[in-house]
Amino acid sequence: MDVDEFFDKNQSVYGQKAAASDFDFLDFIKNNQNMNITLLDVGGGNGYFSELIHQNYPNIGLTVLDPSKRLLSELSNPNINKVVGKLPDNVPLNSKFDYIHVRAVFHHITGNTVGNSTKLLKRSLISLKNLLKDEGFILITEIYYEGYLIPKLPSYLIFYLLKLQNKFNIKIPFKDFLLGLEVYFYTRKELKIILKECGLEIVDIKSYKRGNKFQKMMLIKDLGKVSIIARMPSKI
Repeated sequence: MDVDEFFDKNQSVYGQKAAASDFDFLDFIKNNQNMNITLLDVGGGNGYFSELIHQNYPNIGLTVLDPSKRLLSELSNPNINKVVGKLPDNVPLNSKFDYIHVRAVFHHITGNTVGNSTKLLKRSLISLKNLLKDEGFILITEIYYEGYLIPKLPSYLIFYLLKLQNKFNIKIPFKDFLLGLEVYFYTRKELKIILKECGLEIVDIKSYKRGNKFQKMMLIKDLGKVSIIARMPSKI
């Protein structure tokens, strides 16, 4: 199932709601404003974050990029530009932006293997860099899973269990294991390494830990969300 078909089918699950990182990013933008600021919200879906930005900073030019036409149809604000597209290669935009916001998108960029998924993520980050102004920032929020002895193990288990589920069309009895879902959750260390390899400098990073009832079953030591502010390396 293509990612756009998956999100259209699961529209009610993936409409965005408030996250702690949203308000951290609001404060960051407030302290780094200039004239004619523009923001691209990648995977912005129903436009929750862009609406939040517009309410607080109505002069910022806003664009939402998402693969789901159904989610974009929920966004009715005429001040926000809507574009159908997806990372890494289907990004029909010619402008560069001061801010690029990417919330809970990277783990959905998957290939046939974990290795191929990582390559696709790196291609996606290069695509984002090409849309970023020289003095711009990428605002990232991602879900992370980290195991006890082998930090990547829970993410590998989830990735390949979902592959089996989708191949045989047999639903695994976990609520979040939706048919057609494909994800790979990066550890915080992996994300930092990948960003550096793609030529991005981390300005700030913050973790928001949480737990769930399947944590021990999936050999998970830590899970939660991580917010990262990144930019092009300083030329000084």
